[in-house]
Amino acid sequence: MRLNSTAIVEKIVNERVKFDHPYTKDPNAGGIRVELNGQTIGVMLIEGIEVPGDGIAARVTAVAVAPDWERRGVGSVLLGMIPQVVPARLVYGGCEMAAAAFCQRAGFDALAEGEILYMPLGNGAAFKSSNEYYPLWFVRHS
Repeated sequence: MRLNSTAIVEKIVNERVKFDHPYTKDPNAGGIRVELNGQTIGVMLIEGIEVPGDGIAARVTAVAVAPDWERRGVGSVLLGMIPQVVPARLVYGGCEMAAAAFCQRAGFDALAEGEILYMPLGNGAAFKSSNEYYPLWFVRHS
């Protein structure tokens, strides 16, 4: 699904996401927007990476929930919808230390700070987070 470039999506992502890499905050990226009574209450942006002959990896570049809706399950619903949006063999993203338990409750493994993320697709790849805001990886293999 394409998110429409609306002021509310930009506002929520800009207010709630710390890392300012251009594709992290791109309101036109693929993803999911949750609306209730016409109000956007949560957004998740996803980048799909296809490895020819080996499947798709989905990188969650942003999960942002409107402040009034935090801790009410919106983020969990967003992460739970990934299989409906991207048929990925591997889903991963970066998170801050405070979000590690949330990611685990959503069915992801949260790697320790500095732990390397290994991708079992193609020839394999290994990544260490250099993002000062989101130093941990969260990952789920399907």
